[in-house]
This record gives sequence, C-alpha cells and structure tokens, in this order.
Amino acid sequence: MNAIEISQLSYKYPQNNYYSLHDVSLNIRAQCCTGIIGPNGAGKSTFISALCGLIPSFEGSIEYPSMSGKSKALIDCVKDKVSLVPQEYAFYPQLTVLQNLHYFLSLCCIHNSEWKIFGGYSCSM
Repeated sequence: MNAIEISQLSYKYPQNNYYSLHDVSLNIRAQCCTGIIGPNGAGKSTFISALCGLIPSFEGSIEYPSMSGKSKALIDCVKDKVSLVPQEYAFYPQLTVLQNLHYFLSLCCIHNSEWKIFGGYSCSM
C-alpha cells in the first residue's frame, strides 16, 4: 500500500522563470523510510514543502490514500508521514550516503535487522 502518491507535481517560484519541480511522479510505500537525495538546487526542499502543505498552489496532485474519506487537514495527514533532515549540520561527510541513512534510521529506533536494501537504498519494514 502507498502512504503517499505524487502525480505530475510541478512548481515554479513566482520570481523564477523556470520550474524548481517539473512533472515529478512518485509513490511512497507505507512502512518505508524514503530519502530524497540530490545536489543543492535540485528541488528537494521544495518537494518536501509541497508534501507538507507549505506550498499552497502547485501543479499536479499529492494524495494520502490512508487518509481518504477522513476529514483531516493536509498538515495533519503528513505529521506522521514526512520529516525533514536539513542539509546543514545534518550529515557526516566521512560517511557514505548509505552509512548516513543507516545512522539516521538507527536514531528512529529501527533495528538494522529490519532494514531491507533496494538498489542501494534502505527501507525499514
């Protein structure tokens, strides 16, 4: 089951003449820890801001299937589903990306015996 379904998400800041996000489609599975990784300026923070309801007018759709039929505000739907690890002071440069992910998963009290690796990415089950 998907926890979050994103379809054709696009966003352009009013002062820009280009899209910070363009046609992003993604299904995030329930019971998984999903990381959004990319270089500075790639749109990661904009993407998370859209998921959290901080960007009110974007193109495309963001659905929370487990919340369908319930009358909850968007921010209430995402409280338990989305979190942000800011790029400043958050990662350890001496560790690989995978090692950083494993470290932060361990902070969530998820034992490494519960991690599954998909194409080099960790997912807690």
